[in-house]
Amino acid sequence: MNLEPRDEFGFSIAALQHFGLEGAPIVGVPSLAIDSVEPYIQLRSSKYAHILNILQEERSDGSALKSFYIMSRCPVSSDRVKHMAKNNNLKLTNDYLNADCLVTHNNLENHYYRNHRPNTTALFIKNENNTIYTFENKIENIASVVNNNYMWFHNAKRHNYMKEWHESILLIKNKTLDIAYLIDTGVIKNVKNIETISKNSQMLVAMDEKLLDLLVGMTNSSNKDDIAIAGKIIPTLKQDENFHLLWQFYQRVYNVSTKFPRNKDVLYWIEQNYYDYVNLSAIQFIVRLKEDSKLTNDSFKYLETIARKEVYVVKGDIYKCTFSIKPEYLNL
Repeated sequence: MNLEPRDEFGFSIAALQHFGLEGAPIVGVPSLAIDSVEPYIQLRSSKYAHILNILQEERSDGSALKSFYIMSRCPVSSDRVKHMAKNNNLKLTNDYLNADCLVTHNNLENHYYRNHRPNTTALFIKNENNTIYTFENKIENIASVVNNNYMWFHNAKRHNYMKEWHESILLIKNKTLDIAYLIDTGVIKNVKNIETISKNSQMLVAMDEKLLDLLVGMTNSSNKDDIAIAGKIIPTLKQDENFHLLWQFYQRVYNVSTKFPRNKDVLYWIEQNYYDYVNLSAIQFIVRLKEDSKLTNDSFKYLETIARKEVYVVKGDIYKCTFSIKPEYLNL
């Protein structure tokens, strides 16, 4: 489908008409240099949510896939996505118009805050309680979103400007509108979430006690090479098996995320954890697994030996206490 012609800001006129956005305000998101702006369309919350949902909703026509396009700001590294795709005989393309499948994710939005610069690589930009300035800059007369960053405000004041406060600012760029239009009109028929691809990857392995000891040793090592190797293995661990060993990994490695501050794949893996392993005691974790129908005989035996050490009686010096396991935990 041809997305031409486009308006002066690069938005497809057909896409604008499809979503009823003709005449919608155009807002420039400035880079560090106030003279460089990226045009975005300002939307009402209902339109914003509708278009965001189109880009995040998975769909498939059942056809064989040969190529895929990754939407910007993917929380998984491109190397890992390429590797997973290669195992499924898929090739990465930088052209969403020629891709058989789009890879979406839950990080499409850039929520920027006071004294922070919006990220112009984001397909969606969202901010609460901000100001839009309209002023003449060297490129064109365009409304620009400026937060309380002093440099931006100072540069805006050097021009004749109008100031307008907004309770919320919801913006999308032209690529966002293009992709949403192609999906909504059925041109792009396949959209997969990176979370689904990761969970269904044949690269995943289950944690076992031998691997647990290996990863603990590597992650706690002072050797950068050991930590780097651990950073390659951790994202390949299955999240839905051997929960007790995943819990133990977090008990034996203090603050896992700080070991891999720049490793997107490990940080994404941590975000996908089913449980808050760090803040659950062995007893609490047993109860939680039982509530979720995920407690197995192996996991109970493993965790119970640790849990019994957590039991203590306050001011019980003159008493002899006997404990027994509740019946519902005996036959799992």
